[in-house]
Order: sequence, then C-alpha cells, then structure tokens
Amino acid sequence: MILISSICLAGCGPDWSGKFEGKLSQTGTCSDGSSVPASTTAVSLTLKDDGDTVTWEAPCGATAIANVDGDVANVRQYSCPAQTQTDGTTIATTVTDGKLTLNDNILEVEFDLSLSLSGTITGTCDVVAEGSLNRLAE
Repeated sequence: MILISSICLAGCGPDWSGKFEGKLSQTGTCSDGSSVPASTTAVSLTLKDDGDTVTWEAPCGATAIANVDGDVANVRQYSCPAQTQTDGTTIATTVTDGKLTLNDNILEVEFDLSLSLSGTITGTCDVVAEGSLNRLAE
C-alpha cells in the first residue's frame, strides 16, 4: 500500500498532454495612451508533458515552455519572429509571462504580451490574452 501511494505521488499528477482548442480574448494599452482594440482569436495548442515542464509550438512558430507545479504551469518568456504588416508596421511580440491552469479537460490560459512596433507606427503595447480551451478527444 505504501509503495502504491509513493508511486502515485511521483507520477499521478494531471495529464497535461493533449490538444486543446478555444478562444482567447485580448485587450491592452499602448505607450501613446491608446487602447488595443478588444478582439477574440481562435487558438489550438498541442501540449506535450515533459514531467517538470509542458511544451508546445506557439502559433508564431516559437517553442513555448511552462514550468509545471501540480495543475498550474507558469509560462517562461519567449519571443516570436517579427512580422511586417501591409501598412509597413513591424510588430515584434514577446510573451513576458503567463499561466496555464488545468482543470480536468479545461485549460485556463493567460498570457501577458509585450508588442514592439516600428516603421509606419512606433511604440510599445502591453496586451493580456486569456480564455478557456477545451481538451479534444484523442
């Protein structure tokens, strides 16, 4: 009985692996005092449970890593490749912080982003993206 309990303590945590889909709402403010227009984006994340960390490929192609502590994973900072918009503005996005909370088959997501704009429009914006994603059946 003690052996089974010990094994369970070491390896019976939440199952982070899987594909999650849903929508994230985004809001924020910029260095010039303007607001980032509220928007909603459909998101699909395929998480890989690596034990102490969870990894996934961010929509921008960067590899994202979060440190797991039970049913919460704290997102490490990562940057996306800069993208130039049709108006000539280049946007460099950095995820500065974030948290994933796993509740059965629901993944609560919060990302803090910093946007650096150059070109036609210059400045910085701080954005929060948050929402719930549902685990898809395998």
